[in-house]
Amino acid sequence: MFTSDSLHFRDPQSTTDSKTPNIHLSEFSTTGPMLLLFLLLLLPISSIADYTPDWPSLDKRSLPSWYDESKFGIFCHWGLYSVPAIRSEWMWWYWKGDQPDANVVKFVEKNYKPGTTYADFAKDVS
Repeated sequence: MFTSDSLHFRDPQSTTDSKTPNIHLSEFSTTGPMLLLFLLLLLPISSIADYTPDWPSLDKRSLPSWYDESKFGIFCHWGLYSVPAIRSEWMWWYWKGDQPDANVVKFVEKNYKPGTTYADFAKDVS
């Protein structure tokens, strides 16, 4: 059994310390969720109503310190392969590698002048 004052499990057959209230685990499984629900209802709800769904209202909120002090970055991998925008960053390999992909070769032949090199894509990178 679980005793509320000592916070440990006790033998249910034990007769020692009969003044200690016992909480059966079966009772705790139903009172636990109810207690959690009660505590959630105690949370201040008024702060939710302080904002309206528009930018001026949202801009009034303060940033949490964990967000304001955090370091976060996004690495954008942008290269010459982005100009033809076919296949992947391995576009050159699929075009001029040991085993070229016929679809990539046809795409370049159709959309670029004959004799186009990979370096020729550099002028179109923006």
